[in-house]
Amino acid sequence: MQSRGVIAGILIVLLCYFNIISLSAQIVNIESQRIQSDSVRHVLISDVTLTLRETDGESFRAIQTNLTTQYKSKNYKNLWLFVGGIDYSALNETRIADNHLLHLRYNRKWGRRLRIEVFQQIQSSPLTGIAFRSLSGTGPRLKVQSGSQIAAYFGSLYMFEWEKVIGSEANIGRFHRLSTYLSGSWRSRDDNREFSCIGYYQPNLGRWRDYRLSFQSVLSIKIIRHFSLTANLSLSYDAEPPPGFIPFTLVNTYGLRLNL
Repeated sequence: MQSRGVIAGILIVLLCYFNIISLSAQIVNIESQRIQSDSVRHVLISDVTLTLRETDGESFRAIQTNLTTQYKSKNYKNLWLFVGGIDYSALNETRIADNHLLHLRYNRKWGRRLRIEVFQQIQSSPLTGIAFRSLSGTGPRLKVQSGSQIAAYFGSLYMFEWEKVIGSEANIGRFHRLSTYLSGSWRSRDDNREFSCIGYYQPNLGRWRDYRLSFQSVLSIKIIRHFSLTANLSLSYDAEPPPGFIPFTLVNTYGLRLNL
């Protein structure tokens, strides 16, 4: 039974993988990395993709690596989550993407609904103006609703941000932020349809007009026994982006999901 739980957890991560990390985003959706099942204690997934293409003198190079691992203690009260990723691509000498992410999170269960979290995140995304960003935070996570069909969580965490932006290498930004999120998921009784979404609000506590907003949703509809169609919508807004970079991004993707 335990091996079945581990296999189920691995499959959950694989299914999430095709819709999760967008390393170029200002706000990284760590919430989608969690394995919500209390029956799964340890999951480890690693993936590496390398692309080399040469056409009519045009050279395209891309490498993407992702690692997700989650571990729960025997009493299921302590949870450790690690997420890492690299996303690099270039066309000839023009860089298309060059993003890096490391995220470590500890979650302690207090009672049926309350959890306390501590995390450290390091990321870079030059094409969105981030040369280097470090986030350290802690705060409560509340289970609002949990059932076989509907689940919802609310979190409000304090973050200390240490940031270096493109174009101002001599200046280091240090900010105190609030990271508030609300996530929800719904699954049909026949397991043929599933919808999940999460919204983030991250204001600068010393300058409230400097804030970030993000919303992500995934809709999955089963078409035959092991395959589902998916639609992923991601929106993000930075009220004060680095100089020369746009504040708003929108990504809408569609895909095919394998369910084993």
